Amino acid sequence: MEAWGKIDYKKVRGKIRETISAIESNAPIDNIAVQKRKEEIEQLLNGAAPQDLILKCWECGNRFVFTVGEQKFFKQKGFQFPKRCPICIRASAKIKNIPLSEALEN
Repeated sequence: MEAWGKIDYKKVRGKIRETISAIESNAPIDNIAVQKRKEEIEQLLNGAAPQDLILKCWECGNRFVFTVGEQKFFKQKGFQFPKRCPICIRASAKIKNIPLSEALEN
């Protein structure tokens, strides 16, 4: 720990010095602070709640919403995120005379 105290970063060095002092003085552990920190870490590891994404269509350049439900469906089926908007997918399916369900997979 003392070797880490030689780092040039002021905040890091300050925290390291606090830790070294606490270890050397056998200061009591603040269990409330430890628990609070564990909860913060757990919350960060769980990540944020899923949100709708706004994607840009490769074909027409318009932006479209990729909902949480659609994201879950695509993930469950092992699909990649869509590269084209629903309008372009439908137009492509009509041109190719293929069912819309097959067009969504491409």
